[in-house]
Amino acid sequence: MKKKGLILILIGFYSSITYSQIDSLALAEMDEKQKISLLLDAYKDYQFKVSDYRIQIFSGGLNQAQEIEKEAIEAFVDWPVSLDFISPSYRVRVGAFKTRLEAEKNLIALRKKYPASVLLKPKKIQ
Repeated sequence: MKKKGLILILIGFYSSITYSQIDSLALAEMDEKQKISLLLDAYKDYQFKVSDYRIQIFSGGLNQAQEIEKEAIEAFVDWPVSLDFISPSYRVRVGAFKTRLEAEKNLIALRKKYPASVLLKPKKIQ
């Protein structure tokens, strides 16, 4: 009975891997460099989302959020800028700061142009 349960778990795990965001056939056709590049991009995206302090500079409607996102991309070339939708509003977030001190220094500077800016704590990695 335990073997059947283990087999079912392994089949479920394998099927979740094969039906992920990238088609398994497309993955099979990629060369080593493309696969490594894909993994690095996924890792950077994961690190960007869960482990750094970020600063939210705007929360509101889509049109205004898109304008502010364009401004931020031009103004903060060295920082990642994202436009996220969290019901009921769009949010523009900048930066990926490793320490709270670094984030707070930049928050003070950002508040001169964006007074409603707030510091966002990193999410805990589970």
